[in-house]
Amino acid sequence: MSLEIRKNSSWWYGVFQVNGKKTVVNLGVPITGKRPRKRTMIGDDEFERSRGRAMEAHDKQLRRLQEDRTGEKTLTKLAEIKTGREVRFPKLADLAEHWAVIPRRKPPGDLYARQCRITLERFAAFAADHQRGLEEFIAIKPETARAFMDAETVRGVSPKTWNDSLKLLRATFKHLHPHLTDGMNPFHGLVTKATETVNREPFTVEELRAIVEACAQDDFIRPVIVTGMCTAMRRGDCRLLQWDDVDLKAGFITVKTAKTGETVDIPVFPMLREELERARTATGTEGYCFPAAAEMYRTNPRRDHVAGQTGPGPRAGRRGGRGSTSGGRGSSGRGAGAHHPAGRHREGGKDAGRVHGVHGRPDA
Repeated sequence: MSLEIRKNSSWWYGVFQVNGKKTVVNLGVPITGKRPRKRTMIGDDEFERSRGRAMEAHDKQLRRLQEDRTGEKTLTKLAEIKTGREVRFPKLADLAEHWAVIPRRKPPGDLYARQCRITLERFAAFAADHQRGLEEFIAIKPETARAFMDAETVRGVSPKTWNDSLKLLRATFKHLHPHLTDGMNPFHGLVTKATETVNREPFTVEELRAIVEACAQDDFIRPVIVTGMCTAMRRGDCRLLQWDDVDLKAGFITVKTAKTGETVDIPVFPMLREELERARTATGTEGYCFPAAAEMYRTNPRRDHVAGQTGPGPRAGRRGGRGSTSGGRGSSGRGAGAHHPAGRHREGGKDAGRVHGVHGRPDA
């Protein structure tokens, strides 16, 4: 910690160590008198008096730093001196709340805001566990940022979802710490992944009927396909559906989706009611609605649509691609319900009742 003068500046600067990093800040003391050729040399009387005033300002700032054990107040003060505006350092645990109040031209939609909040909360929990003693977002290390994105890859998210999470975290850090350069953003060096554009085309009414007919005699795969058609839930959610989530009297299924973690209410259509009543007769009302499908999914979620199935069932179930129950032609990872209004239950169930008007009534 020392004083510093710059060739093209008429001010004294102080050099400090804050949280292990060198920080240089203008002390607000002008350099007067005749400068010597080197800072370590003695100048004229006026110059030395200005040096004394600068040293006094330096020592005062140093005492503040020593009194602030965490360095938070000093960091804030130095940043405010540099930027000329109020600076805050958000706590990691409050990350989602700080993101919500970032100034925007128009407020984000409810669904998008929920997805962002879930991602930020998941990152905060990961970072706190990965980087011990971490309390503030600004203290995130590039290694922690990289580890989280690697964990997202392992979690199996699509390239688009991966990119969206990276952009969200990178932009959030930039908005919450505008006084820092891009190079200090821990997410700055991460590169987005290449994405493949998939044009999804929903099944026609005739195709849906053909699927239902193909799996009609397959008691293993038929319940899963029918559930996917009528609810827009993903394959895993269909197979792991539990009786505690089903209210046949009220005519609703209430589930917490595996991908977003959100709780949704889905109306039970006649075709699905018939399937659930058949399952209730066969297995009772405890545990999973479709025990065999749930067991296969839990033991081998990546290949359960192939193993142990015979007859037309596997072909019908695989039409939509990996991750789907009976997805549209050319789809990847979403069930048939993703392409009809029943899929809108994720936004409050609007127009869900029109599903039969779009795809006909397979149960008719």
